[in-house]
Amino acid sequence: MLAARLKLGAEQLDRLAAENSRLEAELNALADHDALTGLPGPRLFLDRLTVALIHASRQKQKLVVLCLAVDGLPALRESVGRSAVDDLVRSVGAVLEQTLRQGDTISHGAGEAFALLLPGTSAARTPCAWSRRSAWPCAARSA
Repeated sequence: MLAARLKLGAEQLDRLAAENSRLEAELNALADHDALTGLPGPRLFLDRLTVALIHASRQKQKLVVLCLAVDGLPALRESVGRSAVDDLVRSVGAVLEQTLRQGDTISHGAGEAFALLLPGTSAARTPCAWSRRSAWPCAARSA
């Protein structure tokens, strides 16, 4: 009887451990990705940026970080509602993601801002050159 109880207890512990591992993986994915768009979030973007900066330094290459904002979202949210604006943000993220090369990264943290990491960028691939290729209007500003 005791052996049966111990076996049952061990099986329950195994199930709990498996569930704990699954939940931990899910939490890590949520920490690294934006819940609205599914795109990498700020934490994952920063990690990829750090790696890209090290690689660019070693390879004597350049990289570009673009910060894009979709202006007017708060006013739009008031007029059409949160759900419609969330759909718009998801669509913008999807369109931006389609314009990227393999190895580029797009990130969405919250609100109206997106960040793009474009490693291995040459002088011909300036922000406005990227903008023309992606059909985004360019209003490049230096920080």
